[in-house]
Amino acid sequence: MKYNERLNRAWLIFSEASFWKILSYVILFVGGLLWITVYVQDRSLFLDEANLARNVIELGYADFFGPLRYEQFAPPFFMVVEKAMTAVFDPSTYALRLFPLLAGLAALWFFLSIQQQLGLPWWIRAFLMWMIAFTGIYLRYATEAKQYGLDLFFALLLVERALSSLGKPPRAADFWLWALS
Repeated sequence: MKYNERLNRAWLIFSEASFWKILSYVILFVGGLLWITVYVQDRSLFLDEANLARNVIELGYADFFGPLRYEQFAPPFFMVVEKAMTAVFDPSTYALRLFPLLAGLAALWFFLSIQQQLGLPWWIRAFLMWMIAFTGIYLRYATEAKQYGLDLFFALLLVERALSSLGKPPRAADFWLWALS
């Protein structure tokens, strides 16, 4: 193989589209690492999180389907999972923030999937991934013991499923997903 042919082949591998595609995945990975780093820092609970944590610790599973104490509002499913996390692990900030972190990391992946299904150019995908991975509000949502990271996850999951099912007959699994959300 001639030198010019090898150079052309290498150039095709690192063409503009490939560069932006790789960059999108790098941003996804580095953004996820940032979110995990903030989670591992084990910040103190702020007042709203502390009040929610008190509900998780003090109330039973059935109590989450009624009004919460300390002026807190959260979906029962979220509270049940938070209670289960503190039962499986220990009642710590790590246990309380693990579920929102996992939901946030999955939301990053769904966000990239949505962009692919919309057929957006790769440079736009990279920019949008940057916006969601490194914007403070999403970082907060994914690393706090509040339900907002889960809200982001379900919103993106529903959009992704809706885009996936365009032009296809409805499935029972999709119906139950919509009902659960």
